[in-house]
Amino acid sequence: MFKLLIVFALCMSMGIALYLESPEPFYNSNGDEFYLYRNNHLHRQRRQISIGTGSDGSHVQRTQELINDKNRKVDLTSFTSTNPQNQMTVGQQLDYLDKRTDSAFKLAGQHTQNYGTDLQAAGQYNFLRTNDGRGTIGLAGEYSRHFGGPWGTQQPNYGVFIRGNYNFP
Repeated sequence: MFKLLIVFALCMSMGIALYLESPEPFYNSNGDEFYLYRNNHLHRQRRQISIGTGSDGSHVQRTQELINDKNRKVDLTSFTSTNPQNQMTVGQQLDYLDKRTDSAFKLAGQHTQNYGTDLQAAGQYNFLRTNDGRGTIGLAGEYSRHFGGPWGTQQPNYGVFIRGNYNFP
């Protein structure tokens, strides 16, 4: 179970690392080698933090915009919450949006004490878009699975769909 969480965390980290550029070597006049890290995605990062408490427990959630340029947007959301039985839930979600096609991809995972871990991957690729930009038709897919807890590991839930969307004026 913990091996699966480690693998999932590594996959999410690798997805984020794909957008960071590799260091470039350069040499000074003495021939010493140095590495310069350049990031062409530098911009003011937007962060949202939500904190709440009530009769159903408490939560803390943080969403950070990792990349937001003219073609794509990548957000990372992390959260933790407790329920009235004082069981803690922690999770993360990585969202990718291609602004040119409104196609999107999501990786998510959460773990609740004594109830197991849920993993999910979902995405939609829009292959047709109306001229006014209000309507899309795309191919969507999702996969989710629950691991551990009192009910044990469940069978995966998955599907592929053709999905359409139109925003009326």
